[in-house]
Amino acid sequence: MSPLKNQVFHFRWEPDENWIFRAFLVASNPSDFHWELDENGAVVITGLVDTYKTLEVVVPDEIDGRPVVAVGEDAFAYCFSLTSVSLPKGLQTLGKSAFNNCSSLTSVSLPDGLQSIGANPFTKCERLQEVAVSPNSANFQLVDGCLFSKDGETLIAYFENLREDKTTYKAPSNVKRIGDWAFYGCSSLTSVSFPNGLQRIGDGAFLACSSLTSVALPNGLPTLGVGAFNACSSLTAISLPAEGLQNIGGNPFVECERLQEVAVSPNSANFQLVDGCLFSKDGE
Repeated sequence: MSPLKNQVFHFRWEPDENWIFRAFLVASNPSDFHWELDENGAVVITGLVDTYKTLEVVVPDEIDGRPVVAVGEDAFAYCFSLTSVSLPKGLQTLGKSAFNNCSSLTSVSLPDGLQSIGANPFTKCERLQEVAVSPNSANFQLVDGCLFSKDGETLIAYFENLREDKTTYKAPSNVKRIGDWAFYGCSSLTSVSFPNGLQRIGDGAFLACSSLTSVALPNGLPTLGVGAFNACSSLTAISLPAEGLQNIGGNPFVECERLQEVAVSPNSANFQLVDGCLFSKDGE
């Protein structure tokens, strides 16, 4: 929907580095948002009227008498000035990359009733210091600086600033899936290891982890997603699982400029390394 006519803007005044005060929008009225209706007639927030000057966002509980149930994909992406977000209690869905590149965002609180979270909504939120997830949440939990599904089987997002040890990470023993873009841009991470039983490393899971040098992939891992380690510019060696690897998405190692060793077991049923190139086992 288009913003309402005769809208009223709310402002905060903040000094810049030269102590010149500038106005920033506080988005809290329905007219501050772009939105649409889902198939049930509920509201999905799709964006802001003013992306670049909005300092605070308070998503209303309802618009035009209809409940706000979702924040869509990329809805607040590239809101570089955004520092604070309040999400409605009735929110059910948070779309993928919803806060992508909100580089000033410092804190966010996820509503208890949230049912679905798309691929890492917080990529490149470099100043995010606090992510609040209630113990009453039925679907999500925060463990050791990472956002997980409630059963602990899916790692959705890794928050570098929430961890004491920013350089190494060992995933819990019950993790089965690393979500798309879960570690995207975690520039302090140098090594990561995973348990046996891991089923999938998602698309772009470690994209632009520029300090990552060591990765231990467990035997039995079936799927390595598209671009899983793209732009890991410090990665020097990796061994593909000797057993179980069935699917590799489009080149997982693009822009891995220092990669000197890729080990593929001759016992691998599905892949082979020939003359510096990774092939399917049939060579086709």
